[in-house]
Amino acid sequence: MVITFTRGEQSTYTTTVLRDDSVLLHVPGGDRKFSLPHDVAHYIVERELGLKCGFWGRVARGAIYPGMKVLSGRQPPHAAERSRSVIREAPQQGVEAEVLVGVLLHIMHESLESTETAVRALLSREWRPSKPERRSPDMEEVRGACAALREAERQWQGLDVGQCLTVTWARERPKKRGPARPTASPDAEAAHPSRR
Repeated sequence: MVITFTRGEQSTYTTTVLRDDSVLLHVPGGDRKFSLPHDVAHYIVERELGLKCGFWGRVARGAIYPGMKVLSGRQPPHAAERSRSVIREAPQQGVEAEVLVGVLLHIMHESLESTETAVRALLSREWRPSKPERRSPDMEEVRGACAALREAERQWQGLDVGQCLTVTWARERPKKRGPARPTASPDAEAAHPSRR
């Protein structure tokens, strides 16, 4: 699945998703509260921690949330039922992803990733799922996620209005790999030349 985040005027952005089944979706963005769009941070954290049931993992499996629109492509049979099923499945794991994104953004913005006591205190206070998808992130994962968030933020801040950050969501996380590195593309058409 290919996700393209396009920088808008002031603090806005738009997002398109080209799923593996060739369906192109528009995902509502909104204003950014921080220098990095929330949906980009979700991508980085879910990818770095191997979360399969967070927002992007569910979109890849067929979830279409309210506000999302199909721009092109043919939905598979029973797409609405599939979407409802994917969204209903393990609802706490969507909340878990949201909490982890918030905590890791806080750690990254405050440069706390080298202070284990501060990281553990934040995680124990904020991350308390009763049926977690995974264990609490270890320090290596926290440092890796913060490094990837900083790199994405650096790339995003370097974009002009109308330029894109394009990333790929893989269904299965590779066993060994470095931090996820989004790539900036000059414009949306370069990211999706087939949309013409």
